[in-house]
Amino acid sequence: MVSPRNSTPTYARDNVNGFLSSILAWLQGSKEVAGKRAFPGFLIHQPDDVIEFDVPENCQTALTQRVLCDWDVSDFTRPKYQCSLESRSKTDLICDAGCGKSLRSWFNNVELACRGYTLGGAVPMLWAGYIWAGYNETCLKDSSGQYCNDVISKFTRVSDYTKMPRGEMCSTCYVERLAMMQASPYSIYDDYYERQLQYNYTKCGLKGNTTVPNSLMPELEDNSLDCGTDEWYTASTGETCDSIGLKRGVSSASLFILNQYRLPNCSADAMIEPSTKLCMPAKCDRVHQLRTEEDCHLIESNATNKLLEGDIQLYNPWVGYNCINLQEFTAVYGNIICFGPEFEQNNTSSNSTDTTTPQPFNPYTYNKIAPPKGAKVPQGTTERCGRWHVAGKEDSCAHICAVSSIDIDLLFMVNTGLGTDAAACSAKLVAGNAYCVGPNHDWKVPYPQRTSVSTTIYITDGYMWPAETGE
Repeated sequence: MVSPRNSTPTYARDNVNGFLSSILAWLQGSKEVAGKRAFPGFLIHQPDDVIEFDVPENCQTALTQRVLCDWDVSDFTRPKYQCSLESRSKTDLICDAGCGKSLRSWFNNVELACRGYTLGGAVPMLWAGYIWAGYNETCLKDSSGQYCNDVISKFTRVSDYTKMPRGEMCSTCYVERLAMMQASPYSIYDDYYERQLQYNYTKCGLKGNTTVPNSLMPELEDNSLDCGTDEWYTASTGETCDSIGLKRGVSSASLFILNQYRLPNCSADAMIEPSTKLCMPAKCDRVHQLRTEEDCHLIESNATNKLLEGDIQLYNPWVGYNCINLQEFTAVYGNIICFGPEFEQNNTSSNSTDTTTPQPFNPYTYNKIAPPKGAKVPQGTTERCGRWHVAGKEDSCAHICAVSSIDIDLLFMVNTGLGTDAAACSAKLVAGNAYCVGPNHDWKVPYPQRTSVSTTIYITDGYMWPAETGE
């Protein structure tokens, strides 16, 4: 909780949402203030970042103003349909009037100081615009003083907006909520909401603008006809990346990566525009819908999943080293992950054999192979390896990764002498040394330990294969 100015303080919780920490930071000592509310506030752009922007100094100063709002307001930098927060006190804190004034001041100052400039091709006010739109949509009230999102959350559950009771569809909260989204280019208002608002106006006898605002993002190159698998899928109403992933047996991350020009993201609540043509990725051997409480260890240790340690990272490389990105990246990549290798789609519409599409490459090997003769295996490099690369005088880690089809994280894991810093990796390469670029699947499993008993036997302390379960 944050108390009104000059009143007895009520201390806020200490934890800080870290998801957007690369973009937003707690304000430490900034002298520029937008607004008068006594919130600690946050930065939309960090000072160390803005000095890299190709904008004048007064624009840089405006970009590093303090936004005097509750920290939870920073979550609005991720555009989405804003729902009820299910807490009046939390919503009151977010919707403090001083926060709204601070956002308006930040926005107007940047708009004036940075006029004629862009950041990465987008308007300099982009992040603040997202926040301001989220703030306005969250803080809209009806005539009785209730937050509209709380009112809407109690509406009748229906499968489609056309089936809503007329009283709810034509309520002030519902109509104004959609109209507010339409009025801001920083909201997620798109063709879907345009059709919905048009329908509402028609059924409720109302008039108003329903046009989708122009995009504030730079136009991306149109690669709409490119599809390496030559396998297409047309989305239906109400479908998401997750639902398509389950239906077609594909990873939602792969679906997004192949369709970045067609999909804004693959988060669980991101509906795909009906009739959108999607390039289908290779099918997974098996797929799994990730739950919020799951991590890689929990999934891999569940015997019913029939997985080995490291399989989630093996079949879903985007999760990163130690699966650090597994949950965090679902906001973009969705929740459908592979439980096995991806296989090429069978395209029955063509009799030709595709010889140009690269096949999935397994970075792991099954058999241990000795390093090339004359090459030295440096300390920290696993000997449980089935593929080796002997470094040359002008070699680099980037070149090794490219020619050996191994990601840098795995290269570091099986060659610990190279460290963990990609920028410093090449300097640690030694010409003539053999580095492992194809570790065995069991490279991390402990070696057998000899145990003395009445007779000499060998006991292996290691992985036990999961029991077969009926399917």
